[in-house]
Amino acid sequence: FWFNEMRTSMSSRSFPLLLVVACAPCGAGEVQFLGKASGSRQLQESASECALRAARLLPTPSLSDFDTCISEKISPQSGHDWGLPGAEFAALADCWCEQDLTSTMTEYSCCSHASFTRACSLDCTPDCKSSLAEQCINECPSMCLEAVEYQVGQNVCASCDADKCWPVIKCLTGHAKNLTEDGELGRTCHETDFYHANQLDEYWKCWQNAPKHSNHWNTVSSILHCACREGMDKLANDTDCCDSLSYGGGVCEVTCPSEETCSSQAAQTCIHLCQTICSAAEPSPSQECKSRCLDIDASCRSYLACRPPMITANSYVCDDGKWPESSSGCCYDDTNVPACPRLCETQLQYRLDRNQNYPWWSRWDDTGKGVYQCTCLGCPSTTDEVATTISNLNDNIWDNGQVMLVDIARREGLKYGPNRRMQELMAERNEAVLYIIAPLNATNRAGIEKKVVEINSHYTALITEAAQKYEDDGWRRGQNDRDPDRDRSWSSAFAVLVVSCTLIILIGMGLATYCVIQRRKSQSPITAFEPNDDVVIGRAVASADSSTAGKDAITGAPRMPAPVTVSAPTKSPKSEVTMLS
Repeated sequence: FWFNEMRTSMSSRSFPLLLVVACAPCGAGEVQFLGKASGSRQLQESASECALRAARLLPTPSLSDFDTCISEKISPQSGHDWGLPGAEFAALADCWCEQDLTSTMTEYSCCSHASFTRACSLDCTPDCKSSLAEQCINECPSMCLEAVEYQVGQNVCASCDADKCWPVIKCLTGHAKNLTEDGELGRTCHETDFYHANQLDEYWKCWQNAPKHSNHWNTVSSILHCACREGMDKLANDTDCCDSLSYGGGVCEVTCPSEETCSSQAAQTCIHLCQTICSAAEPSPSQECKSRCLDIDASCRSYLACRPPMITANSYVCDDGKWPESSSGCCYDDTNVPACPRLCETQLQYRLDRNQNYPWWSRWDDTGKGVYQCTCLGCPSTTDEVATTISNLNDNIWDNGQVMLVDIARREGLKYGPNRRMQELMAERNEAVLYIIAPLNATNRAGIEKKVVEINSHYTALITEAAQKYEDDGWRRGQNDRDPDRDRSWSSAFAVLVVSCTLIILIGMGLATYCVIQRRKSQSPITAFEPNDDVVIGRAVASADSSTAGKDAITGAPRMPAPVTVSAPTKSPKSEVTMLS
């Protein structure tokens, strides 16, 4: 962590591998210390914890002097040769040993900490003829020390063990220096000379202000145009940084067209075509954009370093009537926040500056403000068109209000949607907005838009409050709160009551029916006829009583001649009928 100041001074781009190696964790257990001041001894694991916070807040003189040593090495007047492979490691080892930081870290109980285990094993006076040193020199070719910045073969450094070879890192950097001085190894990027060059500052000014609006073509074109204009390819070549990924990043291979070439019909046709097909409405370039504009073999690729157009392909005006910023295509209001005009159908904002990029300086922003791009499509192009668009919003205001009501109801947890009070407030808002925009024209647009925003904000707050105070039926929350668990229990009890009542009614009906049937049986008994072979046809047969002989059995009147009596078996197949007189 004492390298943070150094990283800040170098825009967080110097010593990248140094920090990776120095801060990588080592294996557990004891670490062999071979320091110059203390002789050969062994560190024992300390029971106390590493006091890093105290060291940050209250550094010892050794730690402060280490920071000073690093700062001096990265200054423009430094005599440290940053063009040697492993120069970052050499700087660290020199400053570490000058301040005997192994002893300091031991006193802080930090040599067993993952950030310092490897560094504490550094031998400040190594024997470069030892078997360990010779083995590490063979297993770790010098360019392995630059593997972060340079493309190194996948298997070149496969056998290099940083934990094993860190104690003799001074031997590795010394070997790299000898190879470079003998001409057997090319010089590496001189980072400090590159960083302090005037061309880098001029490039940043150019890129931050170059048109980058609306599309992917402009984003890439602004980088290449400024790199060509400020001579970044020459700077990379002069500082031996062309082959460095983080400092060169391919800038030395860029083709820089002349102004005459860029002003030709062919160039302008490509530039304006790519403005259209490379729209940043999509986060990544389309296949057509890549094949015709951005790919290495694209027909328009040779014009990519020409200056991007200042005016957006789809021109528009901002909400205050001014034109957008040419570098970003964004509009700025009192809040100084980049944005598209409110009436644009498509509104996208991108932040283009990056701390991690190849090369690192191509999108670097040292202002702290950020570098933005706005992609605004479907926007009114003039103030008169803006006024007309707002005047025609009448049909959309109601739809907008309903969407807002549903959104607020959902956010506030209303199960059945907006309640009555919310609807009433939304109707009031719509009436207020329509009243305000009625006299809208090109001259009073800014003031009316501001009032519309205020009205909407006011009623949004009121509607949200109504959603919080009132339930779906409009009753004030707190007066008739409903507990879902209680509702479920009441529903269950009601269902049980209904079933019980139904059963009682059915049982009662059954009992009543049974009683009626039994009563009818007792009042009208049913008896069987005695068997009799006589069947009477006509008047009833007279009684054999002598007192009534010759008279009607019912009226007592003289009896008429006896009726015909038929005597026949009722079930015989053939009836014999006897006529009696």
